[in-house]
Amino acid sequence: MYASLDKNAFLVFVGDGDGKYVNQVKMSVKKNNLENKVLFTGWLDGKDKLSAFVDSNVFVLSSYFENFGMSVIEAMACGVPVIVSNKVGICSEVEKYNAGMVVELNPIALCESIQRVLFDKEYASGLSCNAFMLVNDRYDINKVASMMIREYEKILIRFKQ
Repeated sequence: MYASLDKNAFLVFVGDGDGKYVNQVKMSVKKNNLENKVLFTGWLDGKDKLSAFVDSNVFVLSSYFENFGMSVIEAMACGVPVIVSNKVGICSEVEKYNAGMVVELNPIALCESIQRVLFDKEYASGLSCNAFMLVNDRYDINKVASMMIREYEKILIRFKQ
């Protein structure tokens, strides 16, 4: 059985996803009388997306397949502790840097990880600090641009041969 979350907890689903799946989730929310605890925003970008990140206590990407997870990087850059499934492409880096929690895709593991981040402020703060280091070390725009330039130069050298 699941332990209950804080009565003030509020869940925000951001993105547009598969319509059939989104409707199933919405029906489940309604069936469990959680309409006043859940918001479906649809697609967000720009200032709206940034505001959603900054106002969050935790970011969860419990995907069955995500080739990278740019939204994870964005959340970490905003100082938001992250929880990702072990199916998200960036999970090994998150684990290596202890920059978030990587969980199996099951409801109990997901619930326990969310509770830990929400209720253990020191732990959540440590994840946020490590996440910022990961973003700075690996995904700073200047570093990424330099890496891309080096890779393109290697390709060009091959074509000149």
